[in-house]
Amino acid sequence: MRLSLALQVSEYRKWTSMPMYGSRCSRVYQTKKRGNPQATAEAVLKVVDAAEPPLRFALGSEVLPMARGIYANRLATWEDWETVSNAAQGHPMQ
Repeated sequence: MRLSLALQVSEYRKWTSMPMYGSRCSRVYQTKKRGNPQATAEAVLKVVDAAEPPLRFALGSEVLPMARGIYANRLATWEDWETVSNAAQGHPMQ
């Protein structure tokens, strides 16, 4: 479903006015690195035309480093709690 530009702007304003999301939305939508729309289109077409396109694809040079940090933190937390997590499974029922 494609939203009209007016609705997109209204949704953006709604989310950025919420204290918990405002600063995050502002960082995302007001990034200092603006991409070249032509390069973006070419990248998307390359993915679409691939014999085996990825299920997920990150556009831009900032996404992958950010994701690496986020997932590194998640993995560290999960590893810290691995014993408790495994104990939650309990013993196999007979």
